[in-house]
Amino acid sequence: MYHGGAIPGFSAEVLFLPSDKLGIVVLGNMEWVHAQELAIAYRIIEDYLKLPSKESERLSSRISNSSTPASESKLPMTLSIADFAGNYNDP
Repeated sequence: MYHGGAIPGFSAEVLFLPSDKLGIVVLGNMEWVHAQELAIAYRIIEDYLKLPSKESERLSSRISNSSTPASESKLPMTLSIADFAGNYNDP
């Protein structure tokens, strides 16, 4: 299950994989950073399920190669997807 949205200055992506007991929420402090947020979420899913990093790398590459002007709020990520990877636990 997935849902995303944005209002001026904020955006969010929420993904749930109930059968895998995984829920992901990615928040952004800019509007229209959908591709960046999805790249982060997909990387988490790929790592959690021990899948190849195909989809997250495809999105990351598309973002990095984007020629969209910054004025349209579609900025490239300043860190690689790998910089966001890790184990995050909520006690």
